[in-house]
Amino acid sequence: MDKIMDSVLCSDSDDEPRFRQILENLIADGSIEAYSAFTNEKKSKATARKRKVRLAVVKMGHLTVLQTHNRFGDRRFAVAGPGL
Repeated sequence: MDKIMDSVLCSDSDDEPRFRQILENLIADGSIEAYSAFTNEKKSKATARKRKVRLAVVKMGHLTVLQTHNRFGDRRFAVAGPGL
């Protein structure tokens, strides 16, 4: 599911259940082949993917704040916090 989510433009973690349902229906119809990486994906892998997305959103929020403050010349925000 990682590669699927990465390759679909303008998608986010909220779209994953919808994509999964579409693919499961196509597998049930026999339109596409079932791969074990998709059908046997662990819950921990899906959870890690969602955590990665949330972390990226938080980092982008911090980066936006940094860029906004730097644009106005506020030097206190010139150094990024931990993990940025």
